[in-house]
Amino acid sequence: MLMLPRDIVEELDLTILRKAIVYYADERKDELDVAGTVTIKIGKRTPDWTDNP
Repeated sequence: MLMLPRDIVEELDLTILRKAIVYYADERKDELDVAGTVTIKIGKRTPDWTDNP
């Protein structure tokens, strides 16, 4: 899963697909948005990061 800061998600105008519960090392948990779809091209490779629950 690719993680992007909220301001970048907004700047790219990505669609919010769902919510996810995340757990931190200090035992906190939070509900965050999952956004997508993002395509990143590296050389000749272009994997798609989409919603994979």
